Amino acid sequence: LEDLGAVPRPAPDENMGFTFHPRRGAAAASGDARAEDTEVAPVTLDAHVLDNLTGWLRANEIAALGCTCSGLAAVVAHTYPGIKLRLYPHQRASVAFLQRGEASSRRGGILADEPGTGKTVTLLALICKTAGAWTARQPDAAERRRVNAEAKWAGLAFLYRRELVYSILKQVRTSCPREYALLGRGVRRAAAVLPQYAETLGRAPPIDFDEISHDAQISTLATRAGLDAAVRAVPDAARAYWSSA
Repeated sequence: LEDLGAVPRPAPDENMGFTFHPRRGAAAASGDARAEDTEVAPVTLDAHVLDNLTGWLRANEIAALGCTCSGLAAVVAHTYPGIKLRLYPHQRASVAFLQRGEASSRRGGILADEPGTGKTVTLLALICKTAGAWTARQPDAAERRRVNAEAKWAGLAFLYRRELVYSILKQVRTSCPREYALLGRGVRRAAAVLPQYAETLGRAPPIDFDEISHDAQISTLATRAGLDAAVRAVPDAARAYWSSA
């Protein structure tokens, strides 16, 4: 047995196939009255038949095939589309290990096998096995980041909040396009110079970066979301004005 996940599965050999046992209920559902008295013989697919079938399937289709039953799951666990050779047991275990790493919150892993153990073939098998497949999205990743940011903001003393605000404003000023001149020294002062600024926005200009950096304004920002909204409002107003100019 090889540990290829939560359930140990038998390692395949050259003669491994798959035997399907049809259920009588499926035959009876066809409406045939003689179905209950008919002995349903098992159907066996040889290894070379399975190889031919899976050779026409894509990676996501092979994964879907493995979800149908535990028998096929054991077969497709060792199926690597596009790889025309049989992997050694340690290579199959490495592919399964890397797949688990891609599905975890780490989003990856390191293959550190000894030299000469076939790491190149192992990684090629991983690529072929997962090509076109989507990694499951971690639940509520955005919400988790938001909660962490709010908790960090709530735990900061005012002095460190001010330093964080200064750092954010510096990054925004550096990354804004040069033509957004009104972002330089304050939106309200720029609004007095730019023609029809307030009419273009249809509302009063947002507080500018200079005002956001004042201690009195920082003390009113009870949440990190409030800070982010105040910072975004300035370039959003600039973008709205220049796009209509």
